[in-house]
Amino acid sequence: MLLFTSLIIVFGAVRTDDPLRPQYHLMPVKNWLNDPNGPVYYNGYYHMFFQYNPNAAGHCYSKDMVHWIHLPIALAPDQSYDINGIFTGSTTIVDGIPTIIYT
Repeated sequence: MLLFTSLIIVFGAVRTDDPLRPQYHLMPVKNWLNDPNGPVYYNGYYHMFFQYNPNAAGHCYSKDMVHWIHLPIALAPDQSYDINGIFTGSTTIVDGIPTIIYT
């Protein structure tokens, strides 16, 4: 729980001069994100997943939990059972392999 709370507090410093935008907050490259979930530490990096635009799962990683690098979309609907979207989830390590579980 402490790791997750720390992620929320210092989640990716994106400094901006716009007074209407948070000064320290994970911000998408474009459009919007919500529901940060699935934090995991793997191979020396912190990874975070989040709901993105609105039916996919975005992914970013960081060495220090302050400066985040965005990666391509992690999951997007491509099967009949997830045609309505990829929503909240979690990440765990199973036999050394990161595994994402989502609804």
